[in-house]
Amino acid sequence: MEKGMEITEELMEQTYQFCYKRLSNPDDARDLAQDILCEALQAISGGRKIIHFQSWFWKMARNRYAVMMNRRNQKPTVSSIEDYMEVLVSEMEEPEEQMVLEEELSRMHAVIARLSEIHREILVQYYLKGQSIQKIADLLEVPEGTVKRRLFDAKQKARKGMKTMPRVTELSYAPMELELWMSPGMQGKEVFWDLMGKQVLAACYENPKSVQELSEEMQVAPCYLEDKLWRMEETGVIGRVGKKVQTRFIIFSKNRITDMLQDMESIYMSMCETAYHVVKDHWTEIRETGFYGAHFPEKYLNMIFLYMAMEQLGRCCIEEYHKSGYWKEYAAKEHDCFGIQVQRIMGSVLMADEVPAEYERKALDWQWYANQVETVSGKAFMVHDCFCAAPFPRDRIFGLHGNNVELLYQLSKEPDKELSYQEQVLLSGLVENGFVAVQKEGCYPNIVILEKEQWKYFRKWFYKKLHPAAKEYAEQLAKKLDQYLLPKVRKDLLEQYYNYVVNIFLIPASNMMWWCKEKELLDFSENPEKSKAGVFMVVC
Repeated sequence: MEKGMEITEELMEQTYQFCYKRLSNPDDARDLAQDILCEALQAISGGRKIIHFQSWFWKMARNRYAVMMNRRNQKPTVSSIEDYMEVLVSEMEEPEEQMVLEEELSRMHAVIARLSEIHREILVQYYLKGQSIQKIADLLEVPEGTVKRRLFDAKQKARKGMKTMPRVTELSYAPMELELWMSPGMQGKEVFWDLMGKQVLAACYENPKSVQELSEEMQVAPCYLEDKLWRMEETGVIGRVGKKVQTRFIIFSKNRITDMLQDMESIYMSMCETAYHVVKDHWTEIRETGFYGAHFPEKYLNMIFLYMAMEQLGRCCIEEYHKSGYWKEYAAKEHDCFGIQVQRIMGSVLMADEVPAEYERKALDWQWYANQVETVSGKAFMVHDCFCAAPFPRDRIFGLHGNNVELLYQLSKEPDKELSYQEQVLLSGLVENGFVAVQKEGCYPNIVILEKEQWKYFRKWFYKKLHPAAKEYAEQLAKKLDQYLLPKVRKDLLEQYYNYVVNIFLIPASNMMWWCKEKELLDFSENPEKSKAGVFMVVC
């Protein structure tokens, strides 16, 4: 006897359950089960060659059941979707065929299970139980036209579900990757910053989705989603479209952005050259303005002034871009037509089945950070770190607060100032964190400090020097932006495109820092933990 060709107690119990499920009568079920098991024993004892015993056994059981029903002049019944699947699978001879069919039927069952009760009942009655339209109408006590309409709707919904089921399954175990850019200090981002929130945002960008649709795609219970959606709606990142929700900011394909940046790279590098030469050719003039730190080494100052130059060149490009008629039509606004505050966010998404584009971007993983500090005396200072990137720690300016920042400013004016006990305590902290260097002549801050008027002067000065080159750069970049990104923007989000998204790509500061680093123009000290290169303070 071949392995697996034996009548076990488990198989006997399964056979009885198979029969009882169809006949709903214990005596009839026992008689049919006995016939099925006897035929199987005869085949085994007679030496019949059976390749796949389980497939053969259940196909034979189905045939025995059909014979019994024919003798009674009754049609074999299928009591459930699972029952129908079992019948189809049992008729497959090859294990590979069974596996494929089982997977397809499992998907079909999942789709039908998600249909409404009236649509699910119509499909079961018509396809699985073989009832006519008239009999179904009589059973449900509705007109035949209603049955036909429900059957048509059910087939449409089931067909759509079968098409989207692979994506549904995919989203449940292989979520999309969503990266977000947003305005500094945005409130409430923790509501949508987790994995579920990002999946909702990506799924609802192109088309509005209902709670039920999101639940099916993400395999998350609707009760959890409803609370999440309500809180996300409160932050303004999604909005209602009828009974559905839709993302209220622009999300692009990550690979599309990568392709665009690669195409724009030569323009960015040219902008870096232009900004650098303006600073390099005017160092004497820059130092003569008399700001604190003008005596610092050139590489130490480059981080600040090259960033400042690129920022103003970018702003000149934005100004030139905004001279177009499109921008006038979509002037910046703080609230949309529903009175909800417009959120300045942009996203890039990589779908689960997408492969990231291979491109080594000429830009640093870089950030600029600023923090306004107010002192007890009422003065205010804006502290900047224009090089939040390796090798420096990203929290370099967090050690400055309302108590010690005013002392830092006073030392820039009077290094040999007599200090009170409290000021000496504050000074020790500033020295330990690298903000102040103690010398024989006094205590000297290690950061650039600009008066309010000096800050305004430099911004205007760089603007004037760089504006002539901006028009050509703006035209070149605008063509790339409108070629790659504009076609993918929803019409209701054009205002955000012209007033926020465009600005992101017209100020290539991260490319500027990469270019300067490659040219060895920046100061990377042997002790980056204490270095304050790139940190400066502006008196407000």
